[in-house]
Amino acid sequence: MSWHTSILLIEEQTPSDFGQLLEELGFADCKPNGITDFESATSSSYKDKSVAHVDGWTVLCDGMFFYKVNFAVDTEPPMTNGLWPVPVDKVLCEKTAGGSKALGILLEGASCSYGFTWYKAGVLKRGFLSQESEVVFSEGEPLPAEAELDDDNLESGILHMMSTLCVPFEKLASTDFQVYEYGGDYGLKSLGLT
Repeated sequence: MSWHTSILLIEEQTPSDFGQLLEELGFADCKPNGITDFESATSSSYKDKSVAHVDGWTVLCDGMFFYKVNFAVDTEPPMTNGLWPVPVDKVLCEKTAGGSKALGILLEGASCSYGFTWYKAGVLKRGFLSQESEVVFSEGEPLPAEAELDDDNLESGILHMMSTLCVPFEKLASTDFQVYEYGGDYGLKSLGLT
């Protein structure tokens, strides 16, 4: 089974106010709505945002890749030169400005798109995106943890890299996540897609 999700991991000993963090990412209209497990939090059918604090890392999961775009009216989401919309890139730079780190991963098996970003001390140190085995974005020096990446299985390699740099996958898999219900529908209703 392939994944269709994105995960942001931000190193911080004291967890953020999750609602405020989502607001900074552009999702002011999210409301707390229960608890879920990691599998559900990273599901492609899950439009809500999910957040937890694990081993000194705030972990955010979103099957819609942290885009807040209305597909019915917006022609293109506001993007940085990397993987994330402008608010996400800005927050990751701000959160790491004091010397901490952040990792963002994007896994999209249907289009064979796999990528990650690594922030340290307020700067994007490494960015990478591969689509259908072609590198379409590569910025910064490769990380030592990338030595494990295999072109034939980038998905597993990126998850392994996440375990090495941040939180072990097994630990995330056993963590409960706070659900934040997202009220938007990305314009899908007006397109007749819901």
